[in-house]
Amino acid sequence: RNLSTLHVHSALLDQDLQKFFSCDSESIYVISEDNVLSVWNLTTNEEEESIPLEGDELLESGSEITGCQFIPDLEATCVCTKQGEILLFENGTAEVVGSFDSGIVSMAWSPDYELVIFATQNGTLIEMTKDWDIVTEVPIDKDQPSSEPNPEFHASLSWRGDGKVFACLASVADQSAKLYVFDRACVHESSSEQGVKIEGKNLAWRPSGSVITCTQQLPHRYDTIFFERNGLRHGEFTFREDCSVRQLEWNSSSDLLAVLVHKESPDSNASTAIQIWHMNNWHWYLKQELLYGELSSGDEVLAFHWDEEDPMTLTSISKAGEVRRALFHWDTNVSQELDENNQSTVAVIDGTDLLLTPLRRLVPPPPMAATTLSTQDSVRQVFFAPQTYEIFVVHSNSTLECYRTMKLPEYMPSIKKPGVKGFTGQGEPPVFDQTPERVGELEVEGSLELSSLFQWNCLDSHTILAISCDIDDMGSPLPVYSLVVMDFSLSSLSLSETARITIPGVPLRLYCNPDTGSTFISLSNNEILRFSMPDELQHYATLPTACYTLQSVCFGPKKKQSKKLESLDDLDIDEDENEDDEDTEEILIALNNRSRLYINGEEVSRECNSFAVHDRYILFSTLTHKLRFIDHSLKYSREVLETTPQHTYDVCNREVERGSRIVAVVPKNTKVVLQMPRGNLETIYPRALLLSYCRSLLNHKDYRTAFLQMRQHRIDLNLLFDHNPAQFLENVEQFVNDLDSPTFLNLFLSSLSDDDVCVTLFPNRGAAASALVLPSYLEPTNSRKGKVNRICSAVRSVLEQIGPNRYLLSILTTHVKSSPPQFGEALEIIRSLRNDERTENAKKSITAESALDYMVFLVDVNRLYDVALSLYDFELAIMVASKSQKDPKEYLPFLKDLHELSPPAYQKYAIDMHLQNWEKALNHIAPLEEEEHYQRAVELIKAQNLYSLGIRLFKENQARCNEIKLLYAKYLFKNGDYEESAILYQQCEQLEEALLAYKQTSNWEMVFALAEQLEYDETAMKQLAVNMSNSYRNMGHFEAAAQILVEYANEPVQAIQCLTQGCVWTSAIRLCHKHHMKEMITEVIDPAVQESHSIYLEMLESKVESYSKQFERLKVVKRSKLLMPQMAKLPADPNLGDVFSETSSFASSRSSFSYVSMSEGGTKKRKRKKKKRISGKEGSLYEEEYLVDALKKLIPMEAEQQNVHQLLKILLLLGYNEEATELQSIFQNFNKLVESSLDVLIAPLVPMPGHEEEQEEDDKMKEKIETKEKLDRLFKPTNWKLSCLS
Repeated sequence: RNLSTLHVHSALLDQDLQKFFSCDSESIYVISEDNVLSVWNLTTNEEEESIPLEGDELLESGSEITGCQFIPDLEATCVCTKQGEILLFENGTAEVVGSFDSGIVSMAWSPDYELVIFATQNGTLIEMTKDWDIVTEVPIDKDQPSSEPNPEFHASLSWRGDGKVFACLASVADQSAKLYVFDRACVHESSSEQGVKIEGKNLAWRPSGSVITCTQQLPHRYDTIFFERNGLRHGEFTFREDCSVRQLEWNSSSDLLAVLVHKESPDSNASTAIQIWHMNNWHWYLKQELLYGELSSGDEVLAFHWDEEDPMTLTSISKAGEVRRALFHWDTNVSQELDENNQSTVAVIDGTDLLLTPLRRLVPPPPMAATTLSTQDSVRQVFFAPQTYEIFVVHSNSTLECYRTMKLPEYMPSIKKPGVKGFTGQGEPPVFDQTPERVGELEVEGSLELSSLFQWNCLDSHTILAISCDIDDMGSPLPVYSLVVMDFSLSSLSLSETARITIPGVPLRLYCNPDTGSTFISLSNNEILRFSMPDELQHYATLPTACYTLQSVCFGPKKKQSKKLESLDDLDIDEDENEDDEDTEEILIALNNRSRLYINGEEVSRECNSFAVHDRYILFSTLTHKLRFIDHSLKYSREVLETTPQHTYDVCNREVERGSRIVAVVPKNTKVVLQMPRGNLETIYPRALLLSYCRSLLNHKDYRTAFLQMRQHRIDLNLLFDHNPAQFLENVEQFVNDLDSPTFLNLFLSSLSDDDVCVTLFPNRGAAASALVLPSYLEPTNSRKGKVNRICSAVRSVLEQIGPNRYLLSILTTHVKSSPPQFGEALEIIRSLRNDERTENAKKSITAESALDYMVFLVDVNRLYDVALSLYDFELAIMVASKSQKDPKEYLPFLKDLHELSPPAYQKYAIDMHLQNWEKALNHIAPLEEEEHYQRAVELIKAQNLYSLGIRLFKENQARCNEIKLLYAKYLFKNGDYEESAILYQQCEQLEEALLAYKQTSNWEMVFALAEQLEYDETAMKQLAVNMSNSYRNMGHFEAAAQILVEYANEPVQAIQCLTQGCVWTSAIRLCHKHHMKEMITEVIDPAVQESHSIYLEMLESKVESYSKQFERLKVVKRSKLLMPQMAKLPADPNLGDVFSETSSFASSRSSFSYVSMSEGGTKKRKRKKKKRISGKEGSLYEEEYLVDALKKLIPMEAEQQNVHQLLKILLLLGYNEEATELQSIFQNFNKLVESSLDVLIAPLVPMPGHEEEQEEDDKMKEKIETKEKLDRLFKPTNWKLSCLS
């Protein structure tokens, strides 16, 4: 990064010959050489106060000022003198607050302004509070105490940023100084080593606390040196020209070191300058050099100070009273045009050197670079011309130079050849040894002053823009900011001003978009201005905060470029190919200095530390170490700005290393360069850019480039098909020809899966929310479920046409990857290849042996051995077995025994039995007529339950077929499938066994049909009917039992009794009338109805009582759980009434209750837990769950409601009106009670305090909707009531 000067505010004080100054954010406190203290307001550039410090009981005439410091807490300025006086200037008055006879050589206030340290001429340190109470006094060097003041003694003081320790640099006259470190209580901690030469007046402790900064003069160089807190050396850097240092100071963020230097010159007086240094990757860069006048000219710089609140603001003052306040900002100077010709050249300023690197071609570690452009003067700013990429360099002496874009060596990418180790390329690696050609220095025409211009930008091939800061010619003390429009010509090397537009505010950033030509200016009052040529400046927007970084991008689909893809740079990454018209909207991106990112005024992030624009995405990094992406190829909307991950594999969010910042995103490429906090660079290829790039390649049918990119970056190769299945299947031949490599094709085929990666891994972020997801039963039949088979079949067809010999391994892969795997077909190919080798003399590129080796690589060799054996090819089986770990002493004799078996069908049977291919074994053994083979088939059928296959195979042999059917019937009867068993017995004419099987079913009709077929006599038939009716009555089939008794036993009385027992009242009455047995109604049906009525009344009353009691208890349990945590905090209050008593009883019933959740583990504890759930002990953890389940069991089912309905009808029919009314009323009230309690039953279980985690899994399984559905199924009110009873 480079340190850009946003603007410099200059003001000229009326006083001359300044000596000391201090400042805050708005004012500057200056002491002149005649000891006059003045306060100047830097905003209005007016003197607010002025007071002489000599006379009026203040300082003596000729007092030498040794320190001046503004104290914010006191709103006062503290001044100390060499004579020992301490003077405080406050509210327009000054007073002497203390004096030391030993004199004061320096002063330093602690960062919190609670303490102040004075160094005296007799070598002591005096610590005082801000109320001027002395805390302690200690000697600087306890080994060399001095009681007398020494006028030649000097000491410099500097506090660490946290105020816990401070450093003192002490020296006498021109002797080498020594460094001392003290803690806050002035207790000595450490000293520098003997023999280290340190200059005595330059001292600055880095606020972060890492190092103490000093200077060192050596015979051959001048260094800035660093010490640790323990006094040991910690590195240095050397100044690059002859100079001497007069002041050192770190900014509050500890990343910039400002140095006031006097630069020696043999031809004239020494000149003065402020150099700003920055360390990155253990290299010290000279980022800015602010030049001032020569010594004794009055224009030399006197001193400077960093702003305590804003670490990027530096205030300096010259001897003649000129105050400059410069505002800096970190910027990355990289060519930003979104064009394939843009090499993303980044320029890094290092004094007079400009380090240039085309990031598209290489990413060297700093401070290395592709080439170094050395200039005569220090570089202040660098910027690039659009399209032509000329490099413009602005120097500290306000000159402007132009250089041609750097010449790059020929691009020769290394290519990995399949089967060849290492990388092969053309020639040697490229050497970047040509520095940019200098065009020349642009000569200024007219009265244009380049020294007042900042933030240079090149708008087009002949226009440069810059911000100027000038003094108002009308006499106003406020500075005037303007946008200066300049015309330049590289042919004549001229620069002239064409327009100057006044900016209504303080500008923070000038930005020119090299792609659209738009120009924006951000102001300190949050306003954004837009500039249009030639001189129009108008309001554009108002942001929530002032922003220091601007960039704009066009949202919306862009036009396509119809040209052949010949390289990566020719690729248009946008995917919306059907957009013919450009419908874009230019949107402004802004970032403030507090990490807030705004897009079109909308706050996108509060933790952004950098951002960049790619031709497809806006990328920004965050303080939480994330890299996020916003797709600007979509039409702008608030939803597009959403960066929250939408799913697990969201490619628009990725982790990066802690503290990473974006340096550049290479346009028309997938490379993103990040810089780590320590300064090194890293290149990443984010999935979002890679997928966008690969999808565009697939749209252009550039399959080889897409495959290589996906292979290199490990993107699932299923995307080649899933991106556009129809296009892929139509262009399979082109796909094969593009890859032009069996190895690549094998890699693609072996990675196939039926999953659609465009849904699972790489869903389209924009379409994900609006996509219509069909239910699984509505999906097309030929969807992704057969994807692998479809691809393998299509690829195999193409390969067999264009090159079956070259692509033999790929053809094998298509068989192996099929579902189910076609191992047999693959081995058939190997077998045919082996046979061809025996008959043909010509050698083929792939032998049967190598093909088998490849198969063994893909498939488990033991599984492949079984498949080879299933082909009944013993030679092939031996080939496969030799590739395995099998012992030849075992498998060779085994294969020999199999080979000797005959006939061939029996041999195949034995092989299939060994491989447990039972059906194939039966198919081979069945055709053999010998009895021993038939018995083997029967044993196999019985052992593996192959009855159905056996019946089909032996259908031509009726006797053997019937035998198998009988075996199957016995098997079915044994396993409880009586009806099918009976049918098989019938087919085999085994009617007795069939009747016995039918007796076990509910098909009584077939029982009596077989009885008729077996010619049962009347007695046997009646006995059979009685037995069947008794059996059916025991099973609860009362109507069937009654029908059997009437039709086959001629027992209507028993039938009526059976129907009465089953409460089938209407059918019983029907039989009574049919058989003229009306007395049965009075003798049998009427008592049974009365008894049933009594039973139902008693049952309903018991249910209502139990339901009411348990429901009330359930409400108490739920209430108590909710109130228990609060009841412990409430004082005793009798007005709490029942609630308090309920809660107390509930808590007391649980003497073992604790708010501490105890985890249960192990089988015994789980069983104990299950028992507790079942028991539902009052006050237990599972009581609520137990009560809910118990209440559900009491809810009347549909069958129960129908029984009550039938009972009510028979009661009315027999004249029991009052009894029917009573029964209906009780049952109706019970139903109302159930309906009123459903809301409580379907509510989620209340967790027991202290056991929330333990019940979390149970709560998930008992959600409200599911419970409601279950209850709806349990309690479905039917039309059971009789309206005549209402």
